[in-house]
Amino acid sequence: MARSSDRTPPIAAEIAALTAAIELDSPQTLPLDKSYDSLDRLEDFFFAHLEDQLDANVGSYVGETLVANTGARWDPPRKADDRGRWGVIALPLIPKARFQPARVMMNVRRGRATLGLRDRTERYDIPHRRAALEALIANRERELEGLRDDLVELVGTAPAALDGGDETVAVLEQALKQLVAIHAPREQARRVRTRVIFLLGDVVQRAIGGSWTVCEEYNNADLGEFQSHGWAPSNVIRNIGPHRPPDLIKTELAMVIKERSNK
Repeated sequence: MARSSDRTPPIAAEIAALTAAIELDSPQTLPLDKSYDSLDRLEDFFFAHLEDQLDANVGSYVGETLVANTGARWDPPRKADDRGRWGVIALPLIPKARFQPARVMMNVRRGRATLGLRDRTERYDIPHRRAALEALIANRERELEGLRDDLVELVGTAPAALDGGDETVAVLEQALKQLVAIHAPREQARRVRTRVIFLLGDVVQRAIGGSWTVCEEYNNADLGEFQSHGWAPSNVIRNIGPHRPPDLIKTELAMVIKERSNK
């Protein structure tokens, strides 16, 4: 495995080593074409080889994917938080941000939750996130109808009205738990979660106003997340699972609406 230095980035060598390992064991993961979609395929490979200590190699590919999609550049390690690894800087619209692949790999390894590799990377591509939000807003009715179909597929029912009422919230939570329980394919899980985020943000806006934005504060934990009235619904959604307490969405919605109604 190549080692980093202050003058020579190890990126190309580490990606070459990763590609060679994949070709031998999991060719279905290929191609490593530096697309965000490829990060989902790579995540499966990474989880299947946690004992092989491929974090640095996978991290280099993750960072290079962000560089390729944003025009950013690599920067040598400068602080303890960099863990001796190169980072990505000069990201569009967030010039003070520093993307740290080493931290992404640490969090993905620790949580072992699907969607992490791509989601933790893609959020630093603010133009991409803006375009995704604009597409959701432009196709609002179609997305909400699609959510209704998703709910029926997952739990067998959908509320008469997709609003912020107890029935709607209960079904949403049931569907999100089901996604985890059945280990839903990434495409389905991401689609449903995105639509639930959109609906919950819509509920907040109907209650207290506000609008949709992408968080662009480089030092904010919500960087790249879709926010409604300054609230990122993704925070509550990622905490929902089969063994989590009930009514998390209901509690969070009530708190957000109450706290922000006078702002």
